[in-house]
Amino acid sequence: MAGALLHHLFHRGRSTLRTLFFQRRPLELLIEGASDASAVAPELVTLGGVSREALHAALPSELVFRTRMPRRAVLVVHCAVVGDPSATVRFAAAVAADGRSAQATDSVVETGPGRWQRLRLPIPAGPQAITLQARAESGAPALNVWWGEPTLLWRKVPRELRRTVAFALRAYGVRGTLQRLRQHDAAAGPAAYARWFARSAPGAAELVSLRAAGLAVRPRIALFLGDGADEQLTRTVHSLLSQIYQDWEVWLSAAAWSALTEDVLPPRHRRRLPDAATPVAALNAALDATAADFVGTLAAGDGLAPQALHEIAARLNDEPDLDLLYSDEDEQTESGAHQSPHFKPGWSPEYLQSRMYFGRLTVVRRTVVRSTGGYREAFAGALDYDLALRVASRHRVGHVPRVLYHRASGNEDLSASTHPDAARALADYWREQGADVEVSDGAVAGVRRTRHRILPGARVTIVIPTDGRSAPGESEPLLVRCLRGLLERTSYEDYEVLVADNGYLPEQARRLLDHLPHTRVSYSYQPPFNFSEKINFAVVRAASPYVLLLNDDVEPINRDWLSAMVEYAQLKEVGAVGAKLFYPDGRLQHAGVAIGVSGVAAHLLHQQPGGTRGCDGIAHAIRNCSAVTGACLLTRRTIYAEVGGFNPRLRVDFNDVDFCLRVRRAGYRIVFTPYARLYHHESASFGMRAQREDEIAAMRELWQGDLDRDPYYNPNQSRDFADCRVADPGNDR
Repeated sequence: MAGALLHHLFHRGRSTLRTLFFQRRPLELLIEGASDASAVAPELVTLGGVSREALHAALPSELVFRTRMPRRAVLVVHCAVVGDPSATVRFAAAVAADGRSAQATDSVVETGPGRWQRLRLPIPAGPQAITLQARAESGAPALNVWWGEPTLLWRKVPRELRRTVAFALRAYGVRGTLQRLRQHDAAAGPAAYARWFARSAPGAAELVSLRAAGLAVRPRIALFLGDGADEQLTRTVHSLLSQIYQDWEVWLSAAAWSALTEDVLPPRHRRRLPDAATPVAALNAALDATAADFVGTLAAGDGLAPQALHEIAARLNDEPDLDLLYSDEDEQTESGAHQSPHFKPGWSPEYLQSRMYFGRLTVVRRTVVRSTGGYREAFAGALDYDLALRVASRHRVGHVPRVLYHRASGNEDLSASTHPDAARALADYWREQGADVEVSDGAVAGVRRTRHRILPGARVTIVIPTDGRSAPGESEPLLVRCLRGLLERTSYEDYEVLVADNGYLPEQARRLLDHLPHTRVSYSYQPPFNFSEKINFAVVRAASPYVLLLNDDVEPINRDWLSAMVEYAQLKEVGAVGAKLFYPDGRLQHAGVAIGVSGVAAHLLHQQPGGTRGCDGIAHAIRNCSAVTGACLLTRRTIYAEVGGFNPRLRVDFNDVDFCLRVRRAGYRIVFTPYARLYHHESASFGMRAQREDEIAAMRELWQGDLDRDPYYNPNQSRDFADCRVADPGNDR
């Protein structure tokens, strides 16, 4: 078995060797002066047959981002220009370390056929400010200028290498390590999904079996088909005619009615939209004319999986009180290949308030559509989103975690919240709720941000447990950096600090605390150390209505981080709020926790590039999740007491996950916000320490069935990896 591992490493695993011996970390661009740095999100750009995640830049432009390097490294950034071949653009990269100018490099990229060129820049150890500049050297044409996401490269030292290998072998054994290396090398992109889809799609025999099984209740489903070219309409109708469930009807506009003859679409399935002044009025007239139980919309050119309507009907047989159901979806190319899946979470109120994540296929009980006001003319550009907001807030929602809808390649997802009417629909929803909010554009296209007005009396006690230690290789205590960050980068004023030390407080920390309203408590203990008991000891001494648990190795990035958390912690339905945490080099450390993944629980997108849009963009949207890290967790003091605080049985690991699960069991929601951004200086080395076996066993005992099904983590995604890759039936548990 060891021989197989060596063979894989040295004969088949070049990418694994690079991963093993080198750190390669793409960086989040933290733009100077931007209201929200994460608003700058990369997109996939293909030039000369090479695809890269890249940022679009205006001319002239200057991007500045900050990072902290553990040792000397090399910055690698690709750049390209597409446009007028008579123009020239100069790209330059420079670094300033500790306020002093360091080395710089630049290169001239000529326009014409788009191609990538590479800049390389040595980076010294320590805190850095790296600047990327692009300016036109000649001509003033309209150009497309691209920066590939910057990447830092440095070689691991032998100690890190030994620790990585030792942990992997201890945690997974030789066989398990080999399996994970093979999975790491396997493409987690289009090819992997194509294989997954081929395995998951039901075959002819299974479809026959489903058809023969029969259903006790057969709800009738009416689908409103949008206009399109004749070939698009025909493609969609053929997918309807292939349905193994036949209790459906499709409503067509006058133009589509003419295009789809009886030979194409039999009369028993055809319905013509009533004549009306507007398309929206025609839809509402159809709601009155049809006797269908559920209604939904289809975009011309898109298709349904053969079992799609059967799956919807079967779910309604199991849960007849559901009023809205949505499914997973993907994209189908003209050649018939399947790609770009949208694996969606279960019902997530805060996520829906950020974007129309239901997408398609979504069906709603017809009587509910009518009772909530039907389709509304004022929001014609976002009809599905407007309806979903009104229905989901008052009625039961169900998710069918199957890929039942296939968007035509290049077909805009009309149900997404990119249209300006989506923002107006969301604002109207909040007006109906009587909420005092401000709706604005979010971090990426199609995402909205709702800011709740913070009510008076929302004082926060920031509880910081500490032992006065310093980061490896540094003399300054972590607590000092944390307190300095609070002083310099916290605009929210109504807070105090409660430091829970072990009897020692560095002098530098004492001096900083002189500038903060604070309380100091000392926790004495007999070994073994129990972190849960220390946290409970501190929280019971907090006097504020809100308590923020903050590790001493965390420091803020944006000044309004605490405001962004309090906005949601004050909502009566919310029990805990977590933040978006980055490693100092820009990688993502925390964007919410999924349970039952990589063992007991895992940080989603852990160690991914800071600007990643993985998992359908969840890192850029306010949303619900099963748990958030205790490194930065805000809750109400009454809720902390209600659920009994942290469980002393979990001395080191999983105490925050267990706490969040008990908060959810008490009826509250957990919220992750990407608008509270902080650095977490936790060791970034893979497998720095193994989780305790006794606490793993305790979590499995305490939360048996719950660990098998995270409602916010799609069951079609891997439970072995937290990067949202598709599950491998041969390896995933």
